[in-house]
Amino acid sequence: MNDDNLSDEEKLEEIREWFQAVADRYPDIDLLQVVNEPLHQPPEYKSALGGEGATGWDWVINAFQLAREIFPNTTLMINDYGIIGSIQTTQEYLNIINLLKERNLIDAIGVQGHAFTTKYASKSTLKQCLDLLASTGLPIYVTELDIDGIDDEEQLREYKRVFPILYEYLGVKGITLWGCRHGLFHILILYEVLFLLKKIFLNKKLLNINCMIVIQIHLIHLQL
Repeated sequence: MNDDNLSDEEKLEEIREWFQAVADRYPDIDLLQVVNEPLHQPPEYKSALGGEGATGWDWVINAFQLAREIFPNTTLMINDYGIIGSIQTTQEYLNIINLLKERNLIDAIGVQGHAFTTKYASKSTLKQCLDLLASTGLPIYVTELDIDGIDDEEQLREYKRVFPILYEYLGVKGITLWGCRHGLFHILILYEVLFLLKKIFLNKKLLNINCMIVIQIHLIHLQL
């Protein structure tokens, strides 16, 4: 896709074929992550999707327009990291979201839940960022949640601090754990996430989770 020998027109055709191939193989996708990390890692081929254009985010808009055409019955979502730990970044993210919302192109908001985002954010900041996102009226999905710590006790304390904020927030409709098997975490930490969740929540009967754990399909990403 980043082949410099291809013109933007040829790259756009490849993107369309790529989207259609996903739709043909998985015709019943419920939730589709269309653009991943637009604020931090825009793809090198974004010019094929219109580049920054008049809005500054034409490539994102055009990606969603293509997705709406090819996946007409699928919930379309954007996703990025560093959002819920920073009010300023949340507001920058909202600029893109509102451009999409004005055009009826977006159905859900994804916010990555990596430890480098949540660890240094106060509970108040986490809540304020969620409030800003929820003001759009769109459902929020917390993706790639990987709370960690230097030992089990620290990780447990951080889960107790962060997870209830996300789980109990009415606007959050799904939480995706970014790895849960011992030794196979996104960051190679030696903690058993499911065991910790059991310790934290089982006695509180919070395992009747209404939040849906979602499997994401990334479409627009630098690495693809």
